[in-house]
Amino acid sequence: MGTAQLWLRDAARRHLTVQQRRRIAWARLTARLPTGNLRKLPSFLVLGAQRSGTTSLYGYLSQHPDIVPPLRKEVEFFSRYRDQGVRWYRAHFPLRFDRRRSYDCTPDYLFDPGVPLKAFELLPDAPLVVLLRDPVERAWSAFRHIESLGLVHGSFEEALRNEELAAEEWPSRTWYRHSYLRRGLYADQLERWLGVYPRHQLLVVFAEDLFSDPIRVLHTIEGFVGLERWTPPRFDNWSYSKRSDARAREAETMATSTRDRLTEYFAEPNSRLEQLLGHPLPW
Repeated sequence: MGTAQLWLRDAARRHLTVQQRRRIAWARLTARLPTGNLRKLPSFLVLGAQRSGTTSLYGYLSQHPDIVPPLRKEVEFFSRYRDQGVRWYRAHFPLRFDRRRSYDCTPDYLFDPGVPLKAFELLPDAPLVVLLRDPVERAWSAFRHIESLGLVHGSFEEALRNEELAAEEWPSRTWYRHSYLRRGLYADQLERWLGVYPRHQLLVVFAEDLFSDPIRVLHTIEGFVGLERWTPPRFDNWSYSKRSDARAREAETMATSTRDRLTEYFAEPNSRLEQLLGHPLPW
């Protein structure tokens, strides 16, 4: 899919409500279901993390000439729709005679503890790509995103306090939406995947590197998943919203006391992550 097509699709989505987008997505999927068993499974998975550049990576990869993007970015098969069956999952991807490849980019996969084994049962040989971001910045970005959707009210500090109320509600939507700190415990999440998949099938890259040196990171990912090296004409931030209220939220800053508290909270988990990866973190 070319850059112009992606931008047109993105622009159209901005003028639709969430409910309208869902109805359109389900209508497109329903039309594909009869050919589901004639379609491929994805060649590789982008697991997350949420608010760590996965939307931009999806935009870059979807322009690759040897890629057909899935019917939607977040297929969520292993996290939400496993009971729909494999034909439902295949319906998101190209027909088998299409020599191009496809992939599944669902940020909840990294976080959901039930996903690794389910994914391995269906895709044991799939390369796995993980994008990580400074967990303090990730938590703040997640809050602003949820706030922009009208799904949370009050301050960031209140949201952090309320997160514990959802701790026992897995796998509810509340648990998915309001996990600001738990999603930043990356070592725990990677260890779950490495308990199922061999280490050589998992590539960890950083959002900070993706946006500071996108060509290098994209080429690393392409080589890892077996794609020919290719560079898009532009490296746009695909998650950026043009809405004025969203721009205002982008300009807001986290309270210094809150940042200090979260930095302390993530100090030990970040140390564990460094030991797991074997190199320093970029944050």
